[in-house]
Amino acid sequence: MRSASISCSFLLLFAALFHPIPLKSMENRLGLGLVLGMPTGITGKYWLPRNRGLDGAIAWNLSDGSSLTLLSTYLFHRPSIFKIQKEAFDLYYGIGGRLESVNKGKISSENSLNIGVRTLIGLEYFFHDPSIEPFCEISATLNLIESTDFLFGFGIGVRYIF
Repeated sequence: MRSASISCSFLLLFAALFHPIPLKSMENRLGLGLVLGMPTGITGKYWLPRNRGLDGAIAWNLSDGSSLTLLSTYLFHRPSIFKIQKEAFDLYYGIGGRLESVNKGKISSENSLNIGVRTLIGLEYFFHDPSIEPFCEISATLNLIESTDFLFGFGIGVRYIF
């Protein structure tokens, strides 16, 4: 029961983070797309004022059983951190949370719920026509609940910007 209420709370938080907030001082920019790697899934990003943003993903892993992972990160952006042949790349980094529900299926009948703190750093580039954002990132996660362990992840993906 406790894991179900934690899962529902995290889902509501995740949904609230991606609900557009109309502020006069910001552009409403939402990106949705796919990410491949660790995690693999559906990704979203919402840009906030002052080079900030929120991103998240709903991801899955089917090896050695199955898992569903929810990620959300508060991001800081450094626009045009470096250029290659006049093309500017943006650096971003942030901290957030990770919730993973694991069904060990074939290995055992055990299920677990892992909750951790996640940091990441990545690079992105913006194409304006069409409005797409390819990105790559690496992450480190410290799981705190159900067990304590340290994980590294990576992702490469693309988002369509609305």
